[in-house]
Amino acid sequence: MDMLRAIGFRAIGFGLLLPLASLHADEAADLVADEVRWEKNMSTMTGAQIADTLTGHNFIYVGEFAGAQQSFYKAGDTLYVEGRPSSGFWAVRDDQYCSQWPPDSHWACYVMKAMPGGLEFDGDLMVLWIDNKTQTKFFAYRQP
Repeated sequence: MDMLRAIGFRAIGFGLLLPLASLHADEAADLVADEVRWEKNMSTMTGAQIADTLTGHNFIYVGEFAGAQQSFYKAGDTLYVEGRPSSGFWAVRDDQYCSQWPPDSHWACYVMKAMPGGLEFDGDLMVLWIDNKTQTKFFAYRQP
């Protein structure tokens, strides 16, 4: 059950899943508690781990940004889709993931974490981005 919540869904019986956006306040609070527990068990990723984890892969966000998707291309381009698509750039700098979204020229950097050995759901790796300035946290899982 906790793993279903990790990827933005909850079981409602008969093998059906319901998006977290439809959760009640108490259920959403449970998800936040799960995220706190997961983060405590995660390790900070190195630059090489970040590049290997992201390059050529698509991620689906969970929690507050459930359903948003982001793709990371080898050439350093990235595409974020939450409703409508937004194109930007990504790079690894000093063991951090950094992104830039035109027309803004500012690069925002994030510490990235993952479970040692990988927290997986059906083979998909769960990661966490932490914004260096705001400390905002973004959980997402990699699509196969």
